[in-house]
Amino acid sequence: MGPGDEHRWPTITEVVVALVIVGQLAAVALVISKQQEGRVHQIEANQNLPRVFGAEKAVNGGYKRGGTVAERDVRHEQTPTRYTYRIDHSGAPGTNIRATVEPVAPPKTFKVLTYNVWHGGLHIGPFWVRLKGSPEQNDARFQLQVRQIAQEQPDLLFLQEVNPLPDRADDYVRALKDVGLDYSQVHQVESCGLRLGHGVALIPKLNSGLAILARKELRLQRLQGLRTLGDWGTCRSTWGFQVQELRYALIGEITWSGGRTKYLVATAHQHAGFEASAQYLQEVAGLGSRSRGSGYPEIKKAIERSRAKRKQGLLALVQALHRHKRDQHYAGVIIGGDFNFEPGSPEYRLALRLGLTDTHGVAARERELSTFDPIRNDLILDSDAPSIAHLWQAVMAKVPVAERGGILAAYRKDRRRPRRIDYIFVDSFLPNACLRQKLFGLELDPEGRPASDHYGVLNIYDLEATPCPGKSAGAKP
Repeated sequence: MGPGDEHRWPTITEVVVALVIVGQLAAVALVISKQQEGRVHQIEANQNLPRVFGAEKAVNGGYKRGGTVAERDVRHEQTPTRYTYRIDHSGAPGTNIRATVEPVAPPKTFKVLTYNVWHGGLHIGPFWVRLKGSPEQNDARFQLQVRQIAQEQPDLLFLQEVNPLPDRADDYVRALKDVGLDYSQVHQVESCGLRLGHGVALIPKLNSGLAILARKELRLQRLQGLRTLGDWGTCRSTWGFQVQELRYALIGEITWSGGRTKYLVATAHQHAGFEASAQYLQEVAGLGSRSRGSGYPEIKKAIERSRAKRKQGLLALVQALHRHKRDQHYAGVIIGGDFNFEPGSPEYRLALRLGLTDTHGVAARERELSTFDPIRNDLILDSDAPSIAHLWQAVMAKVPVAERGGILAAYRKDRRRPRRIDYIFVDSFLPNACLRQKLFGLELDPEGRPASDHYGVLNIYDLEATPCPGKSAGAKP
């Protein structure tokens, strides 16, 4: 360096080179610091054993870390396993990773709940919607539902009439997390009116639909929101429009307890139109014969139209599930929902012909489980009145005046019957487990009312009991 270079400013090139060198030195220092920390390194092991050991070999060539044990549970269907990895951080040449395989106790039960939670007591008119109950009453119903869910701790939940979405589905997740239950959720709106965005809607309180909740370890994934009824309109989480009735099914998948066995899961809320028993039709026919009127054909047409819509929805759902099974390997299917038809109806017989099994028929239970029971559930009389009035206007216009009173009285009487319209259908879901089934949501509030106008259906799969006290889940009804 000459005398004139003593106070020379560095050139740009020299500055850049110096910064690069400093950066490299900082990176080296960070690596050395981490080597001294001896922290635990988690090795994902949710694939089969050979691939796990392949991942271990790749790590073995790259790390020289110091001695802590990292554990991860990997559960395979009914034969779960825990792989324990010990990573030697001693700094010796090569990394010493040892994997030990030890059995983990399988879950003793698996619980599945389907429950129409009632859409907040909404009274739906032609151009408006209002809450029948106060916000305090609806919040109390929600808290009662959460308390009962927390008591049963189902692994998988199918919920209908969840309103408003997506907020209410998130409310369930948060409330259950507060009591130590960790769920994830997926959802599908099916009644939205005209909604331009979150909080911007023609009917602000209406964004009702379906939700599936599953324990976090089941890795719930949403596959499809399937429209099963209605040609015009669409409903999304925060926006949508509809000019006619829309119905959807929500399809997802779960992965069995950390392994690779996957099941299709789905929920649906079928069309609720003119529903009546064969006895009701016989009574209407008798009224017509006495008055020589023609009420019977009109009533029968209305009932057949409602049945056709439910058949259409059921067929669309099963076909979609078959497509998913064809494209991916799924061990089985479970569907829960409010189907609005009774055992023995044409829609029910179609479900059986399509290969579904009604778990009510194969489960150990105390009695016939009526999920829509006006005798026990006072909320039904309140929620049912608007639908009867709507049907009266839509159907009775063509019925002779002389028959209308008798037809409506007979219909009200028929609607007072306890009915089973909520189901859990399966196709090869845990077929070797012992199955018990019971009603859910029987607890009453201080005023003597339950949390919904429906009772839920709770399936309890016992994975340990042998032999089964009743039928196994895979038995035929």
